[in-house]
Amino acid sequence: MKVFGVRIKRLRNEIKMTQKQLAVKLKISESAIGMYERGEREPSFDIIVQLSEIFKVSVDYLLGRTNLIGTEVSDPNYNNLPKAEPVNVNVHSSVIEIIKIVHKYALEDSPILDLEKWKNLSQQDIEDINKYFEYVVHKANERTYVKNS
Repeated sequence: MKVFGVRIKRLRNEIKMTQKQLAVKLKISESAIGMYERGEREPSFDIIVQLSEIFKVSVDYLLGRTNLIGTEVSDPNYNNLPKAEPVNVNVHSSVIEIIKIVHKYALEDSPILDLEKWKNLSQQDIEDINKYFEYVVHKANERTYVKNS
């Protein structure tokens, strides 16, 4: 933890903070700060996290696992990563509606909801199920239309 002590001392001095001021912020003794800085004592995880927040650096930086301060990214390809797709709220609300229907009609134990059974299906199998489902929905709509006519 030698690196840790050197880094917190340097960070503290950079912002012109005394050991006493840091101790007050952390609610620990001034001597504890001195021992951390000299590598004579190891702080708790909570103290390390608080220090990272006070100095606006990562825990990894404080512990010497990286030389990057803050949230810099070390991977040169970072900017070339594909951007995340925006979340389609309508899809999620549709899923919620399906879950409500499943509960309403007590379909929780239905074999169609058993995800283990879906793992062995091919893409073609899933397309066939989708087409059959659309057919059943179409037939149900026809029944409803005839009944309401």
